[in-house]
Amino acid sequence: MKKKYYQTFDQDLWKGRADTERPERWHQLIQGYDLDNPHPLEGSSVVLGFASDEGVRLNKGRTGAQEGPRLLRKALAPVAFHGGDPPYDAGDVLCPEEKLPKAQRQLGKGVQVILEQGGRPIVLGGGHETAFGTYRGIRAWAGRESVIGVVNLDAHFDLRTYGQGANSGTSFMQMLDDVPGKTAYLVLGLEEAANTPTLFETAQRHHVQWVSQDIINQPNGWEQAIAQVKRMEQHVDVVYLSIDLDVFSVAYAPGVSAINPLGCSPDRLVPVIDFLAQHPKLAAVDICELNPTYDRDQQTAKLAARLVNRF
Repeated sequence: MKKKYYQTFDQDLWKGRADTERPERWHQLIQGYDLDNPHPLEGSSVVLGFASDEGVRLNKGRTGAQEGPRLLRKALAPVAFHGGDPPYDAGDVLCPEEKLPKAQRQLGKGVQVILEQGGRPIVLGGGHETAFGTYRGIRAWAGRESVIGVVNLDAHFDLRTYGQGANSGTSFMQMLDDVPGKTAYLVLGLEEAANTPTLFETAQRHHVQWVSQDIINQPNGWEQAIAQVKRMEQHVDVVYLSIDLDVFSVAYAPGVSAINPLGCSPDRLVPVIDFLAQHPKLAAVDICELNPTYDRDQQTAKLAARLVNRF
């Protein structure tokens, strides 16, 4: 990892109370992991931050998500841990000098290292430009002939063109273009009003599947979402889950780069997340767009922390 793009594990971010001498919370169990000196992980989860919102800035959104990984760790620190092997924290990939493509390449290298060592990467964004970095690591690990099934919980397609440069709205178009025919893309929680007719036409042209937030919010909406995942899983070798926190209603997630007035409630999507968390083909997950500048009482950070904990 290039030093100016990589900041190792910071123990000071993991603070909290101890109820007993027995370690029972994330802050008591988390261990540092140095991507430059890796060791076998044997299935352990590894959080890796991407402290960037350069893509949001380029997409003319409201910045602040570069602080997301730090605040998400703080919200996760006191959460009770009921898992198996203790989790690791591999530190943060940074985006110095506004060099987003280089930062995404470094994130990809980090994700690749974790996967090659037998770990499960949980990437903490950052803007949704995080996703192309996560994808790069999965693709390098899985190989160009593997079909990657990308499931994006998001109000947006993020299929913008990138001829003038990549940003937070181009990641999934970049994935589809990277190895043509080897990426399947499914969006869950899409909001029609947040996507132009051109984006819908682009999605149809690239055989993108989606389930709208209106369907997700119906009583059996989560079942329809899982049914779509099951259809996808039959045709892919690897599954990658990306969660943009703006898929949730502003009532639950005010601290995001682009608020969603009519988004999904967490109880509608948690069954889908739990299904994917246990999926045998799941390689990696990222949680993006936590923007602490606009959060209320750490409401969004705590929601994101609970989602990380479910993995």
